[in-house]
Amino acid sequence: MLKNIMIFGGSFDPIHEGHLALIKNAFTSFPSLDSFVLFPTGSHPELKNYLFSNQERLIMIKACLGQLDTKDVEYINILGGSSISQDIFPHPVIISEQEMDTPKRSYTIDTIEYLEGVYPDTQLHLLIGADQAEKFSTWRKAEEIAQKVILWTFPRENFQYDSNFSWNIIEAPKLDISSSFIRSLLLEKKSLNLREIPLPVQILAPLFLKNKQN
Repeated sequence: MLKNIMIFGGSFDPIHEGHLALIKNAFTSFPSLDSFVLFPTGSHPELKNYLFSNQERLIMIKACLGQLDTKDVEYINILGGSSISQDIFPHPVIISEQEMDTPKRSYTIDTIEYLEGVYPDTQLHLLIGADQAEKFSTWRKAEEIAQKVILWTFPRENFQYDSNFSWNIIEAPKLDISSSFIRSLLLEKKSLNLREIPLPVQILAPLFLKNKQN
């Protein structure tokens, strides 16, 4: 039987509750979904600079999904962090480091072709943000991507989905949070004690930033 796998890429600099809510709602909106593949970007196509390193972003993602390993915990301890209790995530999520391990710029079409080799006999689904869905025609090889995957997005005010393509919609609550807002709080040395910021991020993000400044 053909399996269904959904792909969701992003910088996750850092990950927040909006990202986690989308993953949970993907399984609710699409009950036949077998697993979810999270792709943190490496070298960003738009040449964005990250506040956190690949390793730091990856550790925060893994902590939120309950997937920290011994090496991750040792790294946290070296930085002076106390033992961190991981969140328990209710759905099967695979964290892929493939894009992080690629020195060149990361493009979605390359990731999809990679996954086609890793998961043969699988229907791939691609979840992207409303802002990107609006300008999907500008993506590298957008037509080819649309032939290889089923496209998904989620509703947001003031965004229109690219009418050249067919979209499936994940109904997800709108959380007033963004990675850029979290970064601004950190750089202004303000508290991260907000319900929209996962506890592991509240603990680890300031720790990682302090290490950079030392």
